Amino acid sequence: MYRQDEPSTFAAGRRVFSMVPAFTLLFTLLFALPLPANEAGDGPPEWAVPRAGSPPPHPTDPAKTFTVPGSDLALTQEQIDNPFNAPDWFPDEHAPMPDIVKHGREPGVFACAMCHLASGAGHPQSARLAGQSADYLMRQLQAFGNGDRNSYLGDFIDNLHTLESDQDAREAAQWFAALTPQRHQQVIETDTVPMTTFYGNTFMRVVDEEAAGSEPLDGRIIEVPEDYRAVENRSPRGHFLTYVPPGSLERGRQIAEGGSGLAPCASCHGADLRGTALGPSLAGSFPTYLIRQLYDFRSGKRRGIADQTGYMGTSSKMLSEQDIVDVAAYLGSLEP
Repeated sequence: MYRQDEPSTFAAGRRVFSMVPAFTLLFTLLFALPLPANEAGDGPPEWAVPRAGSPPPHPTDPAKTFTVPGSDLALTQEQIDNPFNAPDWFPDEHAPMPDIVKHGREPGVFACAMCHLASGAGHPQSARLAGQSADYLMRQLQAFGNGDRNSYLGDFIDNLHTLESDQDAREAAQWFAALTPQRHQQVIETDTVPMTTFYGNTFMRVVDEEAAGSEPLDGRIIEVPEDYRAVENRSPRGHFLTYVPPGSLERGRQIAEGGSGLAPCASCHGADLRGTALGPSLAGSFPTYLIRQLYDFRSGKRRGIADQTGYMGTSSKMLSEQDIVDVAAYLGSLEP
């Protein structure tokens, strides 16, 4: 991580996305998909909530094949976007995927790896599952089932199909838990950011090359893919540039260590913030995901077994919007 006072050559560009939205059940375990902050004012700031953008103006040639850096595979866009056969660009880098992770369950349960990837890294709009405890993942599944956890999607979440068996859920949770989390973002303190937009149906923010130029960051956190083509093609090695406000990393560190008067994050999440039996791993998570979760605790969308100690619902209400931005930026800067 480093401080950037002036924008340099930003390595991400606007892309004509053609991904089919692929939502998995485990995607809902750790992530609330994107709608604007609610009218009651207890939701996250609008900039932290991913949304769909304009449809791509030109369809992809169905015969054209794509690859990602380092892989020998070549797949068509239809193959990449098949919700019941998630692309696995580097199959030798992990244990064989359980069937539920690779193929899902037709017609209603999409392959887990479609959104969370074969690395379990996810994206800013989908949670990182790699290295989280299997018990935690199972507990979140139960929370969605009994209403202890909800999302901004409302009826969409209510209408999701459940996994067909406890064995499916357990196999998926154990497989993702066994993955080693990797760093997939570079956190940069800066006053300015490139102009960005949500484009296509990816729910992903990208640099808007048509708008060109930059704008003030203005207290936000902006995450964009460094190689948008690789990310579009669901590379498990996709990398993001995460722009955070100047000074947020130090302020966030102080909050995380208890400087705000709240208990240190390490009390439940471990000395290295990589998780314990009480709390999930936070280190290296995408900051906007963490922001959305803190607002969910605050509003009661995460409660009961989704807030095992009951502490997050109380403590999140004691943080200002800037506090939440700062601590999320700091946590995102840590090694996962």
